[in-house]
Amino acid sequence: MSYLNPIGDAVRFGLNYEKLRLEAASYNLAIANVAIQNNQNSAGLSVSVAASPFANAVGLPVVVSQTENAGEFRKVHDPLNPNANMDGDVLYPNIDPTHEMTTLVSATRAYEANVRAFNTIHQMASKALEIGGRR
Repeated sequence: MSYLNPIGDAVRFGLNYEKLRLEAASYNLAIANVAIQNNQNSAGLSVSVAASPFANAVGLPVVVSQTENAGEFRKVHDPLNPNANMDGDVLYPNIDPTHEMTTLVSATRAYEANVRAFNTIHQMASKALEIGGRR
């Protein structure tokens, strides 16, 4: 599909970006209720684009980074937990499950839209080849 390369690149970029958003939100949900050991930081994942949604066309990659939330913890009083500190508090990453679930839903829908766009491009290219082959 070399003649549809800019459109294909945009769709491919969208698919990759949304897949990374899904993976980051899933990871954040997975660690949301994992107690933080002593002297550790809470590291969630975030996905960002270096410039714009069309950054792939000019060679800029999607960046997945760990966001260190130093000092931002959710405290739960549980003195029986082996990870509890001297006050009986257990520290958890400060991750908002509602925000992460919203990200999962929006990224899933955007991924599906990119799949539909890819399928439409594929059908258009196939039809063009079929029409061109009749001559």
